[in-house]
Amino acid sequence: LYGAAMSRRPLHMDLLLGIGVPLALVIALIGAIAYVSARDEINEVYDSQLITSASELWLLSQSAVNEATVTGQGLAASDRAAFDDYARWRSFRVWREGRLALSSDNAARRQPLPAGFHTVTMADGNWRVYTQVWPTAQGVVEVREKLRARQEVVSRVLYGLLVPLLLALPVSALVIWRGSRWGLRGLDRFARDVAQRSPEDLSPVSAAGLPRDLMPLAEALNGLLAKQSLATKQERLFTDNAAHELRTPLAALSLQAEVIAGARTAAERRLAVDALAKGVHRASRLLDQLLTLARVRQAAGQGETCDADKVVGDVIADMAPLATTKAIGIERQGGAAGTVACQSMLLFLLLRNLLDNAVKYAPPGSTVRIQTGPALITIVDQGGGIPEQARADVFQPFHRLDSTKAPGSGLGLAIVRTIADSLGAEVELFTPSDGIGLGVGIRLP
Repeated sequence: LYGAAMSRRPLHMDLLLGIGVPLALVIALIGAIAYVSARDEINEVYDSQLITSASELWLLSQSAVNEATVTGQGLAASDRAAFDDYARWRSFRVWREGRLALSSDNAARRQPLPAGFHTVTMADGNWRVYTQVWPTAQGVVEVREKLRARQEVVSRVLYGLLVPLLLALPVSALVIWRGSRWGLRGLDRFARDVAQRSPEDLSPVSAAGLPRDLMPLAEALNGLLAKQSLATKQERLFTDNAAHELRTPLAALSLQAEVIAGARTAAERRLAVDALAKGVHRASRLLDQLLTLARVRQAAGQGETCDADKVVGDVIADMAPLATTKAIGIERQGGAAGTVACQSMLLFLLLRNLLDNAVKYAPPGSTVRIQTGPALITIVDQGGGIPEQARADVFQPFHRLDSTKAPGSGLGLAIVRTIADSLGAEVELFTPSDGIGLGVGIRLP
């Protein structure tokens, strides 16, 4: 992914191509439209000139009695050059009473074409021919013009239009390039600031000078840095607390091992082994909770749907043996919780920790009630409860009430809060209606 990102063109080049290519296409379109328009206009003007020339030649021929050929003899040198240049592209013939009365020296030697416009191909190129007939006077005038003359005019008009546009294209590309570099200088500065940071520096990146359109990018990055900073602090705090909490049971295990080694009688050794087994069980439970908490944090955001009623049944079946050893009943009430948007594994861990706490702190012979409804699960025990002023703190890792006598590490409700946050669920502690014990409500997404 990094290699693919590095191989992409710079943003300045994308802007240049994104603007320059359409601009070049627009210039080409302008050229095509200008060519067609100039060609049509010039053809119309030149055709009208042929009609005018034919009328004027007929009037001039009225004074010509005998056949005459216009050769341009006797003209001055400059006029002769103009005449020759004109004669290269044009010719004419005039018939009066069936005989040729007037013609240019380059006129064709053939019968006149029918009245109107014609385009003919001859040995020296394509010609535009206009023939005008005066039936009453038995007169015919034919004027011709080389199409190349018109094409040259069209080419000159197009050249005069496109050359400035084509010269403007590289100038425009340079302006776009420099303008984009200048406009994105804030983004370049922002990228350098991010690239120069150390992995430990999670403070917000300054977005000064960044274009307004890119401010959401800066805000999103700074938001990510803020979340990462908070997560790093929480992980560091969690690690410190975990190390502190593990130190005590490990020290107790070491002490129990020394007691076993120094036991003098079988009874002392048996008592020490029992104490060691209990210590190992507590340490194992603490490690299991720590691993569960880490696994829950890694699984956050992996959304799916699950059958909440099945998960509730699985949790009750899993906790039933422990509840039986304490003579505590687990009673399920209410309707169906239905299908909810969460992972079954995470929901199982959440409910098992809550039910484990309820069974742990409930007095022997009492009942733990699990009530379900649409996307709602409530667990109520008959234990000592949690004072309202302490309910906000019990979700912190390793936090335990001073009045708590049951063994534990203070991670159960911390795991519950972490799972609830990853699922988008709401967890609320409340006092049951009879005022005895503690109730926990879980509203699922």
